[in-house]
Amino acid sequence: MSRIPGFTLESLLGRGASGEVYAATRHRDGARCAVKLLADSADHAAWEATRAGNNLEGVVAVQEVLALPDGCSAIVMDLVEGGSLGGVLAARGRLSVPEAVTVLVPLAQTLGRLAASGITHGDLSPGNVLLTRHGRPLLADLGAGRGPGEVLADDIWGTSGFAAPELEVGEAPSPAADVYAWGALGWHCLTGEPPPPWMARERVPRLLAERGWDSAEHAALGALLEQAMSFDPSARPDAVTLAVDTYAVCRPRPLRLVTDPSQVSSITERIRVVARDHPEPIVGRHRRDQPRWPERLRALGRRAALPLAATVALGVLGVGVISVQDRAGALAPTQRPTSAAPAPDPRLARTIAPSNARGVLQALVDARAACWRSGSPAGLAEAVAPGSAAWQRDSRLLDSLERRGTAYAGLNFRVRSAVPASLSENQVVIRASVDATAYEVRTPTGSVAQAARAGPALDVVLQWTSGGWRVADIREPA
Repeated sequence: MSRIPGFTLESLLGRGASGEVYAATRHRDGARCAVKLLADSADHAAWEATRAGNNLEGVVAVQEVLALPDGCSAIVMDLVEGGSLGGVLAARGRLSVPEAVTVLVPLAQTLGRLAASGITHGDLSPGNVLLTRHGRPLLADLGAGRGPGEVLADDIWGTSGFAAPELEVGEAPSPAADVYAWGALGWHCLTGEPPPPWMARERVPRLLAERGWDSAEHAALGALLEQAMSFDPSARPDAVTLAVDTYAVCRPRPLRLVTDPSQVSSITERIRVVARDHPEPIVGRHRRDQPRWPERLRALGRRAALPLAATVALGVLGVGVISVQDRAGALAPTQRPTSAAPAPDPRLARTIAPSNARGVLQALVDARAACWRSGSPAGLAEAVAPGSAAWQRDSRLLDSLERRGTAYAGLNFRVRSAVPASLSENQVVIRASVDATAYEVRTPTGSVAQAARAGPALDVVLQWTSGGWRVADIREPA
């Protein structure tokens, strides 16, 4: 255990990539406190230091910042002895709606105060919500946040499942990103599970109803969480509004805490996003043309990966999501003589019907997957309509991959189902469920494995071009 001049470090409260947190006693006054030993970030300490004289209600108070003899830093904070929300959820599974309201309302109020002060938290997650002995939630670990006018560093802090989609592709933390994390926290409270990647998750009200949690209270809170977790940052309510609306859901009930210290953690794990070098190619939903995403993220180690899956709708995503193998025998070598005429290209079928919709879409996503496997936009016109919303996003991402020498080895997509939802002369909307196979993100410095992933139902907009059908957009079903 490290030695901190003037303090006696006691039990380890938590450990993460940003450092370790210990319960401690200060020699000069005998006060009990928590000491966070930072792993490697002097800039992290500087930001915490700016908060030492300006603590906000609802945030774990910083008492002082210490410069240690070895060149590292330590942050002395109030000791919060009720454990973390993560510990409570790990021990109990999930919370009732009244208990969730007790947690979510004060947190939303605190986020509102942070936003009003020009501060974002940047890593709201169960491990960063500490609880007093009376169950009052406090926000901890503001080291991921940014103050007014602060420049975003090259890496972004966040916790998988709780980071907003825009953070995973390089946008700076913002109050809207904190609101997304608040909604994800509510998801975890009600279901007992961290949210899946953005693209793979169901709507919150539907998920709760499918699991039999279909009370009016569940439906009301689920609707608020769904708004908070909107892909489009501008569609998310502000934190103050969410606090008021959440309080109106039902009468709050005191939170039952965990008393076993082994189930309590006071620090979250640091996840380093690799969206800049590894934007995951997947199909997502899209509400509006997305802003140009700054290329600010770089790969930072094995944990590469807050799945951008959950994140980037066609906006960032740009990647269809479906596999070359339609069934087990789809890749079997043909028995036809080599002189046999090639099969007709499904994309050239002028009429799309239930009988051929799957084949048309499969051909398009096969061409799209080939672009991501090569890490080049050279063949994008075989899959995407030039000038369309899909084209703008895909070409930007693929250009970025090509500049960095990144490719998605082994990536394929599989169309699980495809049914025409609406038809016109030059445009077809196909309601499709698509999956992505496992693959590796390969860069000049190494590779990161990504697991196979099932996708929800989405509306894929196809446009007729001189070369046949091409993808023009991907949307959430109405």
